[in-house]
Amino acid sequence: RSVRVQVEQHPLYSLVGSDVRMPVHVPFDVAALGGSVVLQAPDKSQVKLAIHPGTSSHTELVIKGKGAHKKNAPAGNLIACVEIDVPTALTAKQRAAIEQLREERLHQQAQSQAQEQVHDPARQSAYTQQYQDAHQHTQEH
Repeated sequence: RSVRVQVEQHPLYSLVGSDVRMPVHVPFDVAALGGSVVLQAPDKSQVKLAIHPGTSSHTELVIKGKGAHKKNAPAGNLIACVEIDVPTALTAKQRAAIEQLREERLHQQAQSQAQEQVHDPARQSAYTQQYQDAHQHTQEH
């Protein structure tokens, strides 16, 4: 006689060996500026996770010893896979701040292109047009 056990897939956690993988949702501003988020580990404990400035989606953060426990083996790790939550409903002030961020990024991009002395006129023209379009869009709103 044999006993057969079937384990259903958990909606949040997945098991890879003795490591447990899970998504962790990080607000846009925390990902950009740094901070922390709290997540619930499979053992129901709360884990405070440090988020470094500039963290991007799909970054994997490892919490040692918070994975699965197997007989006669050390506990695996919890692997938190970062998913950036981008805001969908913005106030006028938030929208203006993000538009300013975009304008500064495009300005830096244009300066970088000028410093590289790109010799491809079509490529240079495309960056210049992108900057002008963004600047025009910002002034309209």
